Amino acid sequence: MKDEYKTRIQPTDVVGQKNPTHKNAAKIFIHPSTFEKAGFATGGICLVEVNSVQREAVAWPGDSKVANNIASISRVFQNVANLELGQIIRIVPGGAVPSAQIVVIREISDIPPLPDSGAEHERWKHHLEYKLELADYILPGTPFEDVSLRGSQRSFVVESVNGSVKGVVKYDPVTTVVEISNDEATGDVGKLRIEPLPNMGRQVEQLNDFFDEYNIELENNAIPPFTCGIVIDGTYGTGKTMLLDHIAATRWGRVVRITDDNKPSSIQTIFETAIEQRGATIILIDDILTLIGKNNTNRPGYIKAIKTGLDQLAKKAQTDNQRPNVLVVATCLDYLEDIPYDLQRPSRFWQHISLPTPDAPGRAEILRSMKPPFPSEHFDKYISDLVERTHAYTGGDLRNLLAKAMQARRKRVASQLDKPLEWEDVSKIFSEVRPSAMRDINLKPPTIHWSDIGGYEDVKSALQDVLRTPDVSSTLSNPPT
Repeated sequence: MKDEYKTRIQPTDVVGQKNPTHKNAAKIFIHPSTFEKAGFATGGICLVEVNSVQREAVAWPGDSKVANNIASISRVFQNVANLELGQIIRIVPGGAVPSAQIVVIREISDIPPLPDSGAEHERWKHHLEYKLELADYILPGTPFEDVSLRGSQRSFVVESVNGSVKGVVKYDPVTTVVEISNDEATGDVGKLRIEPLPNMGRQVEQLNDFFDEYNIELENNAIPPFTCGIVIDGTYGTGKTMLLDHIAATRWGRVVRITDDNKPSSIQTIFETAIEQRGATIILIDDILTLIGKNNTNRPGYIKAIKTGLDQLAKKAQTDNQRPNVLVVATCLDYLEDIPYDLQRPSRFWQHISLPTPDAPGRAEILRSMKPPFPSEHFDKYISDLVERTHAYTGGDLRNLLAKAMQARRKRVASQLDKPLEWEDVSKIFSEVRPSAMRDINLKPPTIHWSDIGGYEDVKSALQDVLRTPDVSSTLSNPPT
């Protein structure tokens, strides 16, 4: 078949390299002519089927001297996918590579593990983030062995990216967050709980309250039916996807992400498998409208599959007097508008949490958490000025604003990258980055003046008098005196 390839190791992937960058660890190189004909995009996802298991990699045009039926892979991908050289694999184009959000890196050192917090922990996090930046594309299973920092050597392996152990992501200096775990906790089930996030304190508390009901007998402690589903809604850029990634990173259970690539029948299978297996499962549906939106011709099938799965979970919870270890979280823009009433019923998605557009204190909290490299003596002032200038900006808008400001800084300082981010870098960007809520609004102020309007002198005079000296009332409930 045209989408089947014989595997070989990339020529540049030499055994025994010291401190490899893993620049090509996630890449699969394919002959240029085959690459183009098959519809691959450079730097896009390719879906690799190995031993009936599908994994993600990054498609890249290879050497034209290599046969067009050869796929050149890295040793990292070979080990992760348990491939034998010469084995035939199926590769088809996928979508765009997402930006890295949460990258869980597990320590595998023989020495005592890093502490869970503190200065040393933070130093290693920043150093590992630098390693990820060099790699560019991040693949679960990528090892960082004998990494040296301040005279100490430790070894690590990428455990998951954005909650997935089979996906691939691209490093992003603004969004990438490194979390370090160690071998001592590897076999333990993580706790279903997330820590407070900027501008989401109340919402995270509500989520944790919902999670707490997984650890109790439901009778006399909750009102039936006992749903396992919850919806997070909010406009673009409020942090819905980020919140899903934090839930996935709890390591409470196996993470399954449902997308529009899944058919209704496969969604039913996902729910059935989650109910039957012993371990916990986290089912995430980011932007559920891609499945149940009114423009989707298969909308009824998706609604039926999801409601059937949620009903089965609720029934099992009532029978066992305890929720099954299955959590279902979906996101949308507006709960009341986007979630059909049939899915809002008590055994289904009857609970929801809204992420608002941040107010001034919320924007300050978000901006401070991003740690923009402003001069220390002006940090508080610049943050305050930014808060004043960014009314209606979401967290995503603020991130975009700072990312573009950092680009402006690089142009200004040239090679002097230790120079701080200045207000002039930020002020250049306000015209480029608008609040998400205003993107579809193009207001053009009228250019008509009083002098352009002929006649109506009495009306114009009366209007001007009202604007200059409006009536005054002591209370809003009584007429003016």
